[in-house]
Amino acid sequence: MGAVDVFGIVGTTQAGAYQVEEVVAEGGFAVVYRAYHSAFRAKVALKCLKVPDSLGAQHYQEFLERFREEGELLFRLSSSTPAVVRPLHVGILEGTSRFVPFIALEWLEGRTLDALIEDRQGRSEPPLTFKEALRLLTPVARALERAHHFPGPGGEVCILHRDMKPENVFVAEQHGETVAKILDFGIGKVKSVATQMVGHQSTQGDGLVAFTPAFGSPEQWLPKRFGQTGPWTDVWGLALTLLAAITGRPPFEGDQAALLGSAIDPGRRPTPRTEGVDVSESVERVFAKAVAVDPRDRYQDVGQFWTDLHRAAGIVEGAVSILPPAPSPFAGQGLLVSVAPDPMAATKVAPAAAPAAAVTAEVPDLDLGVRAAKKVAPSAPEAPKAPQKITLMRDERSAAPAFGGGAFGKTLDVDDEIGPPARMASNPNLNPMRGPMDGVGLSPQAPPLRGPAARYGALEPLPGASTAALKEKLRGPVKLVVLGIVIMIADFGYSQYSGELFAVGPVRPLWVAGPLVVLGIVAALMRIMQGTR
Repeated sequence: MGAVDVFGIVGTTQAGAYQVEEVVAEGGFAVVYRAYHSAFRAKVALKCLKVPDSLGAQHYQEFLERFREEGELLFRLSSSTPAVVRPLHVGILEGTSRFVPFIALEWLEGRTLDALIEDRQGRSEPPLTFKEALRLLTPVARALERAHHFPGPGGEVCILHRDMKPENVFVAEQHGETVAKILDFGIGKVKSVATQMVGHQSTQGDGLVAFTPAFGSPEQWLPKRFGQTGPWTDVWGLALTLLAAITGRPPFEGDQAALLGSAIDPGRRPTPRTEGVDVSESVERVFAKAVAVDPRDRYQDVGQFWTDLHRAAGIVEGAVSILPPAPSPFAGQGLLVSVAPDPMAATKVAPAAAPAAAVTAEVPDLDLGVRAAKKVAPSAPEAPKAPQKITLMRDERSAAPAFGGGAFGKTLDVDDEIGPPARMASNPNLNPMRGPMDGVGLSPQAPPLRGPAARYGALEPLPGASTAALKEKLRGPVKLVVLGIVIMIADFGYSQYSGELFAVGPVRPLWVAGPLVVLGIVAALMRIMQGTR
């Protein structure tokens, strides 16, 4: 409420199809409008960027081209995971004297996580429990993992968000279920491009900030001291987002100087226990590693962080085996068509992975949301692996309309500096040849199996099936043995009570009980031997 139509486009039609109806939200870098797509006959969201006037006309075309490239990569990413809001179109607003790039996005009905937190506070309700927050954010974590190991035409690329916070997690109700999606994927990179083009630092000039200070990581505050951003930056943001959900408040508060001081203070780590939330010691240790000041001491991989968090909390993630969505028949033809995931994906078998030709090392781009893959010759090529199933997170897929922010990514020059350099290559959590996240499909390199499939093999039956069959075979012989033993016990009890032997005519019960026990044992042994042949 209270958002202003700063661009004066309400009531106009943009790009020939988007009938702008009203302003729904306004932030420091963008205004979001609700629009009606006349061809799709559906609501969409138009996110219009507040590009600084000082950018200069000489940079307009360059900025727009980078923006479009980021939108294309976002389209491919959103097609592979339902937890990322899907873009539909990238363009420039018409009928305004300003240079205003916009991105059209699917529409979501719901609210952001920060709004949910504030609403619970307003109704004097406690914050989300640790398990509730963990479950809610799991699709977000797995989507980040997917983005960090995203297969591109030239090899694996790392698409960074770089502004993870509750405001960029949208909680929607779809088909009676609560689902979470990521908004503003990489928008901080676009802000940084604008500031670079006008010659400003990210925290100076006309107020444009490439990250949210309350959730900014040490390397975002002081890149010269702590190195470049990377997957470890999203680990930081996701950890603080989870912490805000279970505490009901941001981990850091104050002016920029106070926020910076808290972010880089080794004695002021934002963990559940330091914020008054009762968790186990193992959960506390996982959090402490996720928010380490030095990026080299932090988790290098979002997927490993989230898996360790579940393990420390004693929570088992749901497992499903699926294939990634089929390639869009409209690939390379723009962003105007949204293709639903292949409904038969769960019944297909993954192809064998191709031999690895090179190891990828993540390098920074010009701050547009993605890291390029630098090629490094491996010591020896790996042999192709057999088809495998992937143990996945339950990801609540839905094709419902959605609303959210933009995601941007770009493959850049491979001569840029790699950061942070020390200890990154030797860290077992940062394996550039690992597969995709648990929850969204396959990359050229199949991921390690987890859960029951990891212990017994993805293509072999689990032991529960053979045990059930054996029990069924032994049911009859066991009954014979039990019947014989019961008769023996009854005969012994009668003789002890009455002082005389029990008999039915000339037949003693023991004459029947003994053969029953022997017959049952022999039958059981024969069936066991038949089953092992």
